[in-house]
Amino acid sequence: HTSALLSRIYHFRDHKVTHIRKRDLLPVRYEKQLEDRSYRGDFVVEFDRDANAAEVWRNGKRGADVDVPPDVLDELSMIYYLRSKELRVGDTYEYSFYTGKQLIPVSVLVKTRYYVKVPEPVGKTPVYRLESDDGYVVWITADEHRIPVRIEAPAKLFGKLVATLRTCENVRGLPNHT
Repeated sequence: HTSALLSRIYHFRDHKVTHIRKRDLLPVRYEKQLEDRSYRGDFVVEFDRDANAAEVWRNGKRGADVDVPPDVLDELSMIYYLRSKELRVGDTYEYSFYTGKQLIPVSVLVKTRYYVKVPEPVGKTPVYRLESDDGYVVWITADEHRIPVRIEAPAKLFGKLVATLRTCENVRGLPNHT
C-alpha cells in the first residue's frame, strides 16, 4: 500500500493471499484485493490440479474455467517455488504464471550473490539476486531459510513498487524462534 502521505495524492492497496500444497508448493487458491485510486476489485482463482483447470471469480461473479498447465503458479507461489530451488549464480528457472486473466511464461535468472544487511535476528547475510525477464527483481537469503528480503516490481506510473523485509519472527534456527 502507499504510505499515508502518498495516499493523499495517489491511493493504492494490493492485498494478496495464496494457499499452497505442502507436498509440491503448487497453489490451490489465490486471492487478490486491489484498490487503485477509485477502482476497487477483487478476484479469486481456484486451481483444480486434477483437471488442470482454474476457476476464476471476479468481484463475486464466477467466470469461465480456464485450462492451465499442471505446474502453473500464481504471483505469490512463484516465490515459494524459487525458494525451493538450489540456487546458483547463472542458473535460469522457467515456469508459467497465471494472473487471473492470462497465462504468462516467466524466466528467472540467478544474477549475483553478495552480502546485505537485513533486520535482526538475521543481520548481515549472503543473498541471491534473481531477475525475471518481465522486470521483477527478488533478493533471497543464500542460507537454508531462503527468506525473501526485497522484491521490486515494475509499476506503470511510478517506475517500480518495492517490498522490503522489516521484521523476521519465528524462523527455526534463528535466535528469536519460539
